Amino acid sequence: MEKTINKDPDRELAYFRFALIAPVIQGTFPDASIAAYCRRVTEIPIARPDGVMFHYKPATLERWVNLYKAGGMDALLPRERSDKGSVRSLSDECILEIYRMKEKFPKLDALQIHIRLVQDGLLPATVSPRTIQRFIKANNLKPSAASGPLKDRKAFEEPFFGAMWQADTCYFPYIPDGAGKRQRTYLIAIVDDHSRMIVGARLFFEDNAYNFQKALKNAVATFGVPNKLYVDHGPSYENSQLSFICGSIGTVLIHAPVRDGAAKAKVERTFGTLKSRWLNGIDTKQILSLNDFNLELTEEVRKHNLTVNSSTGQAPMDRFLHTRGHIRLPKSEEWLHECFMNRITRKVRNDSTLSIQNMQFDVPMQFMRQSVEVRFLPDMLSEAYILDNGTRYPLKLTDKNIRGIGVFTSAPGFGKTFALRCFARSLDRNLHEMAYICLSTVSVTEFYRQFCTALCIEVPHGKPAMFKVIQDRLFHLFKEKKKPLILILDEAQELSSAILKDLKMIMNHDFDSTNCFTLVLAGEPHLNRILEKPIHEALRQRVAIHYSFSGLSDAETEQYVLHKLRVAGAADSILGMGTLPAIIGFARGCPRLLDNLMNEALMLGAQLKKTCLDAEVMMAAVNSLALS
Repeated sequence: MEKTINKDPDRELAYFRFALIAPVIQGTFPDASIAAYCRRVTEIPIARPDGVMFHYKPATLERWVNLYKAGGMDALLPRERSDKGSVRSLSDECILEIYRMKEKFPKLDALQIHIRLVQDGLLPATVSPRTIQRFIKANNLKPSAASGPLKDRKAFEEPFFGAMWQADTCYFPYIPDGAGKRQRTYLIAIVDDHSRMIVGARLFFEDNAYNFQKALKNAVATFGVPNKLYVDHGPSYENSQLSFICGSIGTVLIHAPVRDGAAKAKVERTFGTLKSRWLNGIDTKQILSLNDFNLELTEEVRKHNLTVNSSTGQAPMDRFLHTRGHIRLPKSEEWLHECFMNRITRKVRNDSTLSIQNMQFDVPMQFMRQSVEVRFLPDMLSEAYILDNGTRYPLKLTDKNIRGIGVFTSAPGFGKTFALRCFARSLDRNLHEMAYICLSTVSVTEFYRQFCTALCIEVPHGKPAMFKVIQDRLFHLFKEKKKPLILILDEAQELSSAILKDLKMIMNHDFDSTNCFTLVLAGEPHLNRILEKPIHEALRQRVAIHYSFSGLSDAETEQYVLHKLRVAGAADSILGMGTLPAIIGFARGCPRLLDNLMNEALMLGAQLKKTCLDAEVMMAAVNSLALS
């Protein structure tokens, strides 16, 4: 399962913004107008998620309302700073002075430090004190906070059903799992604050974030959307996924104080009631499965909701019916399903794949080497998709044994053909036949002749006859000899559209139900753009894997150069000071350029009777290659 306990600062800030405008979204603000509400809320500074007090303007809140209505929670995410990564306003001398003052006067706050720095001439007065505050927070220079006084706790109750739900997890007895092993169970319960009705209760073998999300989704689908959700600080309740889900459905997420069970007394009291009235009176050894346990729980929840509550003097169901006019129903089943999708960011690999929960998925090739947002449900990964500019791109589980088309691209000189040669040598010829065709600037008929020759069959007269004998041979290798063909077409970017269309038909066997051979299209990067044309849609759909080789990294380039020198019998010391960075910058990860440069440099070094390849020799080699 994906880890969801790490906090996402951007999503925390988005949810903070939503919490401020939630009364407007829910229509519960008491003011005469939205503008009046925004003026009232912004009268005093507000503490942001990072702890900084900030004085917002009413227009800012009104803008957030419009953003949320237009784009939901995604629209409230902060935009990346235009000056991100640039040098900021604190000089090295100023930073040293901040460290000195915090060491000597630990309780000195950011404002006092700012005043002293300005007075000492180390900081321009135009620099905001908040710059100092951010620096102190980022570098962990704040002193630890002292514990506060005891709370003056008072009872409270929301005025109607759905105004607030409380949720928590309770340890329940061990029962057998599907394998016969006894495991602990966990009860996740959601209780309405006004009516004391249990709106959601379910037993699980694991207490995790996704199980709570499933319980919450069922409760919302049955009883509507709550205005607020009051939960604990455990990993199941404090994660970016839950914050975004609550923001998407229009619910304010509130966390109880740490180690303060009394703050969520209603749900804790509900746990006590279920144990005393039901759990303590049954023999849990007679429960044989989690499903049976949940069926008994459902019946007990029904009884609980119909029994008079000692605190209110009414049954929870009666209180629910009296105030049900405030319920906010989900917009639709599809909308609710979308709101509860988990969201993660992934970097698409060079082979157009990404991983979710240690499983590999194929991604449309246009996202290669990009960071994308993936939406999914942990127990329904078959429905995972990428959302890009409002369009869904479904993900497909990678089948590593499938026969189809592989596309391998790289720029000239990056070792594409060498990689294919290594691949061919690694094949077990008892399991596969292999054919290699590199002459791609031919007509369709000439291509068919090449294909027949590669398959060691006599070339008949005419394209239809060649098409038939090729398909018969491919089927014979696949079905009779159990040695399916792997055909490699090098320089495939030069293939004509007519040949690409015929390849699709050659792969059509048995009413398009069988792939008798594997096709590898190798070429330069613009081969991908050729395959993206609408005319090649049918061929592109058969592509099972993409890989784009972007060259050697700086570290790999250094290893490559030193290895080649050792193979040639030279020592590493032959390279002068600063030579390697120059070589890396010139070659830009291209092995062919590296070989040409080093060969030229070694010859020039020998002609000039140099004992090492210094900057002068390398520059002469670069100029020589440029002229040639």
